[in-house]
Amino acid sequence: MHQELQTNIKFSSRSLGAVQTYLKQKIYGQDYAIDTIVNQLSISVAGLGNPEKPLGSFLCMGPTGVGKTELAKELAKVLNINFVRFDMSEYMDDSSVSNLIGSARGLVGSEEGGLLTNAIAKNPCSVLLLDEIEKADHKVLNLLLQIFDYGTLTDTLGRRVDFRNTIILLTSNVGATEKATVGFASNSYDNKLRALCDLLLPELLARIDHIMEFNVLSKAMMQDIACKFLHQLQNKLKAQRINLKYNDAVVEYLSAIGYEHKLGARGVSKVINQVITLPLSHQILSNAIKLNTKVMVEYTQEEGIIFNYLDKDFDRTPTLLDNEGNLWFDVCEDAFSYAKSNPGVVVKRSSNGRGFIIKQ
Repeated sequence: MHQELQTNIKFSSRSLGAVQTYLKQKIYGQDYAIDTIVNQLSISVAGLGNPEKPLGSFLCMGPTGVGKTELAKELAKVLNINFVRFDMSEYMDDSSVSNLIGSARGLVGSEEGGLLTNAIAKNPCSVLLLDEIEKADHKVLNLLLQIFDYGTLTDTLGRRVDFRNTIILLTSNVGATEKATVGFASNSYDNKLRALCDLLLPELLARIDHIMEFNVLSKAMMQDIACKFLHQLQNKLKAQRINLKYNDAVVEYLSAIGYEHKLGARGVSKVINQVITLPLSHQILSNAIKLNTKVMVEYTQEEGIIFNYLDKDFDRTPTLLDNEGNLWFDVCEDAFSYAKSNPGVVVKRSSNGRGFIIKQ
């Protein structure tokens, strides 16, 4: 009998395939981790997993900004279930256990229950994210042993909270740098596991369904991520009837910062906020940008990020060139509108896959 998830999705191989496709569109460069999670869910919802354990438990290893936390968020979103996150740096001493399952009877607040048990009791079907698990106190880790073994956790109110419809992801940055202080000289997968065993309970690692190493993001992946964040900003501005455009040089500049400084996706997001979103915010608040304005963002080594504010009649007039000197558009419709007004030219996709160029 299929294990039902309390979502709006009717699970089948087809719907799980749609989940897989969605996640790969949102999280770049982590196909192995996505495939692993979807495969485990396939076993669970087909009724072939252990019915006394969570739907899936996963340890996600890797440096900051590669998509570990974002994957958990997007998984909850596509499954249409609750998302719960705990930062384990807030649970580094043994007294923090009471925050998760409640204070002992007779103490102040004991009747309120714990943050973790209350959250899952309210929404048993959730994606539970425990960030930086290596920072948690061992008494906190012992609570997880009970969840992974029996699919339940008893709080100080005596409630037996059911985690069997919960998907649990733990993240760790252990091994993300080459510092000798963490107990290994190189960054091999085996060395990272060895370091984790020193920090976590070996019996806890043995109970986790899958331990996954997230890929370090390549230059190409960083460019895709920069485009993703810029597209999100475009949509926000579109709601205010402001049309944001940008050229390849902007994408290359933003992605290079994230790649060269090993800041990952978070680094790219921060740079976009600093050099594009913040200046535009000032312009919007001062009413300097009119409705239907087209904002063209460009980058040059001499001047850095440049903003050109153009009226709506400019929409189909290209001023941007690609590296080969061809007229360049980021929107297909604009390129074809230009071609329609200029017989004899041909629209082609840019060689790097972003945008469209005009060939004579």
